[in-house]
Amino acid sequence: MLGIIGGSGLYDLPGVEFVDRVLPDTPYGFPSDEITIGRIAGRDIAFLSRHGRGHRLTPTELVRLAHEGGVRRMALTDHDTTDGVDEAIAAGKALGVDVIPGVELGTDSRSGDMHMLGLFLDYHDQQFQETMARFREGRVARVHKIVSNLAGVGVNISVDRVFAIAGEASVGRPHVAQALLEAGYIKAMPEAFEKWLAYGGPGDVPRDKLSPEDAIGLIHRVGGLAVVAHPYEGKNILEQLPGLAAAGLDGIETYYPNYGPDRRTELLAICSKLDLLPTGGT
Repeated sequence: MLGIIGGSGLYDLPGVEFVDRVLPDTPYGFPSDEITIGRIAGRDIAFLSRHGRGHRLTPTELVRLAHEGGVRRMALTDHDTTDGVDEAIAAGKALGVDVIPGVELGTDSRSGDMHMLGLFLDYHDQQFQETMARFREGRVARVHKIVSNLAGVGVNISVDRVFAIAGEASVGRPHVAQALLEAGYIKAMPEAFEKWLAYGGPGDVPRDKLSPEDAIGLIHRVGGLAVVAHPYEGKNILEQLPGLAAAGLDGIETYYPNYGPDRRTELLAICSKLDLLPTGGT
């Protein structure tokens, strides 16, 4: 058996089959996470994420972590909220980190989900904040409906636990997935989206529709730059970029975890061709 201690990205690596999880009580205490037993490329593996899963950092902690890594300019982009931006900016001033106010919006493109980042926002704009509040209210109602639908097929998780996992962040499907993992209904996070939360599945609950073009307009109205987030994580997003560029798109998240040289080269070429800004994110 091959033992691996590494980043939590292995949980999402294609080709990994997880078969069991154990949490040993060692003479040094419990490990950072459950040890996951599985197989990859015909080899048995035992995997331990060195930092565990399901982390929630406060804006101050996030800025401090970025500063420790040598970052001197960063954006804070939470889903449908800018509530942490003031705290992050204050922490950045104390540490010498320039914090860019931002947000991440979920949109519905013609081929499925597409996330849109807004950077350099006038985030105190009242109309913008009213729109964000409406989006967050929709998220809350959607999670209640997802949990109810799952209970209808015998998958019982606590909606209170979902909100506890989310903490002060905008609640959404990843927090439902974490609750499913804790309850033992799945062995790895991706399984939740393949089995329970997939399109047409019991946890598939439509959200309020926001087109990518509308998201671009919303971001521009408060002086921001609109950037497509993690473009390889959705379906056929690259094919839609020329049209979005014509609609005012400003950039593409090009430097992203697990995006190797081939993907970065492709995205940089698209940015050059469409006169878009390449950005980086985590």
